[in-house]
Amino acid sequence: MPVKDKPYFDLLNIMRRKGVTQTELCKAIGINRSSLNAKLNGRMQLNFPEAVAIADYLHIKLEDIN
Repeated sequence: MPVKDKPYFDLLNIMRRKGVTQTELCKAIGINRSSLNAKLNGRMQLNFPEAVAIADYLHIKLEDIN
């Protein structure tokens, strides 16, 4: 899959750099792993509260989630 087809490619890179797994992140923001995986791979969209929770957990700006 080309990079441009992954809407949250930057977020995935941030997670890798910080050593945060999808399992850790889904527990932190309160959604199940399959939903998070679908969102990270572009099959579903993150909603605003989820994006805010992710930014808070990863200590990044909301704009960094794209």
